[in-house]
Amino acid sequence: MNDFRNRLIFVGSLGVVFIFTLIFSYGPGYGGRLSAFLGNNVTNSPKMSPSDMVTPMVTQKKMVTLQNVTNVTTVSPTLSPSLYNDSQYYSVSPSVTPLSSDVTTVSPTLSPQTSVSPSLSTTPRSTTSTPQPSETPSPTPSPTQTPTPTSVTIDVGSVVINEIAWMGTGGTAKLSNDEWIELYNTTSRTIDLTGWILKSLTGTSPDPQIALSNSIQPFGFYLLERTDDTTVSNILAGQVYTGSLLDTGENLELVAPSGLLIDAVRSEGLWYAGNKEGRFSMERIDSSKFGDISNNWGTNNGLIVNGLNSDDGPINGTPGAPNSVTTP
Repeated sequence: MNDFRNRLIFVGSLGVVFIFTLIFSYGPGYGGRLSAFLGNNVTNSPKMSPSDMVTPMVTQKKMVTLQNVTNVTTVSPTLSPSLYNDSQYYSVSPSVTPLSSDVTTVSPTLSPQTSVSPSLSTTPRSTTSTPQPSETPSPTPSPTQTPTPTSVTIDVGSVVINEIAWMGTGGTAKLSNDEWIELYNTTSRTIDLTGWILKSLTGTSPDPQIALSNSIQPFGFYLLERTDDTTVSNILAGQVYTGSLLDTGENLELVAPSGLLIDAVRSEGLWYAGNKEGRFSMERIDSSKFGDISNNWGTNNGLIVNGLNSDDGPINGTPGAPNSVTTP
């Protein structure tokens, strides 16, 4: 009896299963529509996966993220059937699964999209700098020493008394006071006359006493004019002196700063040459001989002359030029 019951239940269960199977496969229910949908879309529509259908629907919605969200639940889409124009489609039916209650804040993880912009080259430009010349330190200048004048050996006869106009110069007034004396450098060296003296030794109050200055050039003449520079009007005097020469003669000496007697004319009582009436000068014949030799002097010949007097008339003498009686 029990075996029969068990078989009856088993057969009945099989029958129920069979009936549901038929209904599901061929009936107008869910199964038939699913079959119809599958049949129609396999041939007429491109094959789509459930993810292809779900993704567009999800991405079209904007997600609003609050700064603080509590009790967040995860949403996973599930498929549920819906009917559209006798075709069977899938729509998204969210299935809500609660998260653990200890989650208080959810910040959505966003995939950072890196915007690629053209990268700028940061390679520094090669700058070519113009090399600056290095400063060469200037040498410390040595103190400039004042050069010591070259010592010139002064010998007897280095400078001589070359011409004397003891009678003055000619002219309309016969200007006897326009006396002059000429020196001559017998060497090839310039000689500084500073400290030299040309002096008279005649009388109780001898004059002139001429303290010389300036220099005399090699083989040059040095003119001394009495009182002013108009005695020989067209020649610049090397120096002007005061004092007169006696018509009767003088003892003259030329002395160097060392005291050395360089030259002398000792004609006290009578001059060796010259002419008072015609105002002709006394000229030295040979400059290499000492000046106190009487026959080493002559009177200007009146033919070889040089210079003008204060009246711009010719002088019977050769001031500033070689003597007429000889060439020094």
